[in-house]
Amino acid sequence: MPLPMTSFPSASALARIASIAVAALAACASPARPPDVGVEVFAADTTELAFRVIASGGLIVGLRSERYYMQGGRTLRLTTPMALVIRGAGSAVITVSDTSDTSDTSDTSERIVVQPVGVSPDSAERAAVVGRVIRLTRGGSEARVMIELERP
Repeated sequence: MPLPMTSFPSASALARIASIAVAALAACASPARPPDVGVEVFAADTTELAFRVIASGGLIVGLRSERYYMQGGRTLRLTTPMALVIRGAGSAVITVSDTSDTSDTSDTSERIVVQPVGVSPDSAERAAVVGRVIRLTRGGSEARVMIELERP
C-alpha cells in the first residue's frame, strides 16, 4: 500500500515560522529587569501606623501597598506595612504621623521600622532602622539606599 503524499509548507509559511521562533528566542534572551531599590516600612508593634514621606532632589518614590488613601486637602495618607521603591538621586524623609496628623511628632511614642527591600529574615534585625523620623538617601546609579535615623 503506497504512503499518502504530504505537502510541505510554502516558503512564506516557513519564513513566518522562523520569524516567530527568532522572536521567542529573543524574548527569552533579553536581560532581566534590575532588582528594585527601596525600603520596606513597618510599625514597630503590630498596629497599623500612619506616616508621610517628603522627597527632595530628583528622587522618585513609588508605593507598593494596599493601604493608602487621599485625605482632605489632597494629602496622601500612608499606612504600614508598605514598600517604597526608589528611583533617581536625592533624599526622602519618612515621618510618623500622630492621630491628629500634625507636623509635630514629639508627642507620639509610635515608631516605624525601615529596612532595605529584599533583606533576608536572618539579617533584617541588623539592617533595620527604628525611629520616628528616618532619612533615605540615594545617589543616582547606586543599587542601594542609605537609611539614617534622624529622630529616635
